[in-house]
Formats: sequence, C-alpha cells, structure tokens
Amino acid sequence: MTLAEMVLNGELVVESVASGEVNRFLDSIAKRLTAAANTTLHDEARFEQAYHAVLNCAWIALRVAGYRASSGQGQHWVLLETLAETLGIGDDEIAFYQELRSLRNQDLYEARPVPSATLQEATSAAEVLTEKLKEWLATHGEP
Repeated sequence: MTLAEMVLNGELVVESVASGEVNRFLDSIAKRLTAAANTTLHDEARFEQAYHAVLNCAWIALRVAGYRASSGQGQHWVLLETLAETLGIGDDEIAFYQELRSLRNQDLYEARPVPSATLQEATSAAEVLTEKLKEWLATHGEP
C-alpha cells in the first residue's frame, strides 16, 4: 500500500517534520543501539531497545517524507509497513520487522521470553536499518 493510500485509509496524516526532530531521533536510535548491545541488561530489555531502534528508523523516515502515523491501535504495524516506500525496504525485511513487533507484543503482554538468537538478529537488523536510514537521509538533505 502506498503512503497516499494510507492517508486515505486514515493510517497516516500529512505533516512536515519538525525542526530538530531528525537529530533527536538519531540520538535516540544511537542510545537504543548502545542499550541493545549492553550485556548487563536482560535479554528482553535489550530486545525492546533493538525493536524501538527499528521503529524509530521507520518513524523518522516517514516524518522526513512528510507524514506521521495516526494515533491508535496498529500504529507500529503501519510504521513498519511504510519502510517499503520510504527507505525501499523489501518485503522479506518488513516481514522480519513485523515478526519482531509480534515478539515484542508477546513479551510485553504475555511475558513470553525472547530467544537469544532472536535478540542477536534484532540487534543486527536495527544496526543495518540505521545505516540505511543515514544513507537515505544524506540523499534527502536531512539532517
């Protein structure tokens, strides 16, 4: 689904990125990646940080593109889906990010543990997506 179609469905709204927003989110992403790599934290906390780094990448790419996700249920799903159009992320990667979202929800709402292998995959995926975001921002004049 395109961003324009998501606007028509009420999942996104048109809104310009705010001054300083990109840098604030880049700082947040860096902190989250550092926390995800911190082995003194338990795996679920590290996984949460890696997941939120991915989510923050989707958020800032969407904001620079001139949109923001509408409030409400399903916002994380929508944000991850926008990566196809903003950063050109493929379906397989988006499916993996959606799996991370599902695992995060299971941890949060059902107290299901996150497997160590998944934590490592999530952290690596967050690092790769962050680099893609930075490259994309460089070609879009941000920050």
